Amino acid sequence: ERNAAEHGDRPFLVCPDAPTLTWGAAHDRIVEIASGLARLGVRQGEHVLSWLPTGTDSILLMLALNH
Repeated sequence: ERNAAEHGDRPFLVCPDAPTLTWGAAHDRIVEIASGLARLGVRQGEHVLSWLPTGTDSILLMLALNH
């Protein structure tokens, strides 16, 4: 959150198959994904299996699971 506040418009994630995400945009997506997981009943300490190709979505999911 601190980095998103300090570097909001700077690049955070650059993948060849997706648009570059800024710190601010990445933070917003991570919070959105984490909130969705919580609404689905995923709680801290639970195991979650994801089956995603390597890329932006898998990175954001990993970060959301640790948010």
